[in-house]
Amino acid sequence: NEGVDPRRGILIGNMWGTRWLDMLRDALRGTGYSVDWYCNNPNSTELERAQIESGGVRAMGTVSDASLPGVLNSYRFAVVPSDPLDGKSLPAVRAIAELSLPSRIPTMLAEAHLPVLVLGSPKTAAARFVERFNLGAVVPYDAVTVKSALDRILTPENEMHIRKRAASLADSFSAKGAADWIWRSLEGGHPSDLRFEELMPPEGELS
Repeated sequence: NEGVDPRRGILIGNMWGTRWLDMLRDALRGTGYSVDWYCNNPNSTELERAQIESGGVRAMGTVSDASLPGVLNSYRFAVVPSDPLDGKSLPAVRAIAELSLPSRIPTMLAEAHLPVLVLGSPKTAAARFVERFNLGAVVPYDAVTVKSALDRILTPENEMHIRKRAASLADSFSAKGAADWIWRSLEGGHPSDLRFEELMPPEGELS
């Protein structure tokens, strides 16, 4: 898109503690890439704004749901920090990273078809989702690896392939018709169709 900074990505949502933010800043430093962080809770970090932005993360405040599609489409890629699952984070934080898919990932997929870079362990829910659908890359918190991954997924050919895949999946992550599906399934005592099983079959069965 015209006017989009090709080396600045978007990060949406809260981070579970300052450790992820510290690691993200270190992983971006010196790469030539940076992110704008739209945080739902501006007081969720103990770091001052100047400290945050010293590592390539620019604090942007909140964004409304109505404005989100336009904001997403003004970026070329998204970054999703997660936990490295190295045993150094609090148990609750590790559990959230391993078991809970950040809701903004399907939103970014459906609304803007953005390539996604997940930082952390490949065993987190965010990483498994991105790798399952081949929507970007999963890397550790390491500046050399982060730069290499972004250079790779943002080549014109790779970016086009990722965006086409995301566009083809967008309707599957829409809430349109979901209520009718639930009521039909409850009435029949079984799924009224297999849309969710077909979308996310057991690992190893994805076509």
